[in-house]
Amino acid sequence: MSAPADVQATLGALNRELAPDLEVLRLIGDGSAGRVFLGREPALRRLVAIKVLRDDLAGDEVARRRFQREAGAAASIPHRNITAIHRVGQLRDGRPFIVMEHVDGRTLRDLLVARGPLPPGEATRVLTALAAALAAAHHGNVVHRDVRPANVIIEAETGRVVLMDFGIAAVLETGSEAVTRLTEAGVRLGHLEHMSPEQLRGDPVTPMSDIWGLGALGYEMLTGRGPFGGRTLAERLASVLENDPPLLDDLGPDADPRLAVLLRRCLAREPAHRPRAREVLDELRRPAPAPSAVLANAAPARAAGDVLPGPLRDFLSELKRRRVYRVAAGYVAGAFLVLEAADLVAPLLTGQNPGFWFRVVAAITVAGFPIALVLSWAFDVNPDAARDPARPLSLRRRILPVLGLALSIVAAVAVWLILMR
Repeated sequence: MSAPADVQATLGALNRELAPDLEVLRLIGDGSAGRVFLGREPALRRLVAIKVLRDDLAGDEVARRRFQREAGAAASIPHRNITAIHRVGQLRDGRPFIVMEHVDGRTLRDLLVARGPLPPGEATRVLTALAAALAAAHHGNVVHRDVRPANVIIEAETGRVVLMDFGIAAVLETGSEAVTRLTEAGVRLGHLEHMSPEQLRGDPVTPMSDIWGLGALGYEMLTGRGPFGGRTLAERLASVLENDPPLLDDLGPDADPRLAVLLRRCLAREPAHRPRAREVLDELRRPAPAPSAVLANAAPARAAGDVLPGPLRDFLSELKRRRVYRVAAGYVAGAFLVLEAADLVAPLLTGQNPGFWFRVVAAITVAGFPIALVLSWAFDVNPDAARDPARPLSLRRRILPVLGLALSIVAAVAVWLILMR
């Protein structure tokens, strides 16, 4: 059966314009944003994949620019778990193309269809490779936007896990039109299970959106289905935007219970409550506890997670990520040393009231405690907490730190007045 006329036309254009460096052989993939052709570089004797922007998007200036920009950025991130990009160019008709590494294998989606859910150990291996790829990409200010099983390929010969299609999802995203254009382009409903709440709302996409996709992908590998259900498009959208993911409590006795906790954190509705890719990678690389420790600790940990409501659990997790606990402990230790020193020095102040000066130091020390906690929260001393500069702060996120600081100063003044009576 012959290929459609537009595919034949693209194949002919590629062969005419890329010869003699490249010989384009056949179509091997047809997606919502681009078509992929198998090619050969005679001089290097290697196969390559050539991705071209679809004809129906060729006239979209935003799509063309994003395709080129994102592909160029991804090309600057050499990583064994990211498809290597060899060349970025443009055909005479204006359509951009990418020449990239050809990975001989099958996608994670095909693997799940053939085998069903993966054992926890194998799922962890795949997640670790993808977290490493995302950590490298995010360090280079590149966001994938479409982390899902169809964009992950397992190399047949080596088992290497490769994340494909960097920047392709950006072609389809135009702010609030993202979901509309995806569904109009014929993307199957299941893709929504890997789209973050902020993507569905049309908010700016950040590295935290990739973390959401990674969490959803982890659920699908372990259970054979996505974390959010629903029979209709509206039900699935509502589930992603409003529901917490189900507990992963039946992964088997050999599963590390920390994996289930980590995936739930990745699927937090608020982007700021999700771990960053580097944190996910470090957690996945930590040695698994001994089986006896798992059996001893699994039940209490699950019980505590069940007791705490979602918002409180997220808040406590955010306190830990922002290192507010460390700041509090450090401040208390420092305050103890300051008060001990004041107790020793105050009697040496000749002609002064030692008790008065000790109360002054104590009042200042105690009153500063709430201010230190609010500042540690507002300015996020965690070095891995750099905010995406492309994402503007909302009015609420601007006002709350100022309001918290004001309230902490009021509390400090109240403490001062009480202690100085």
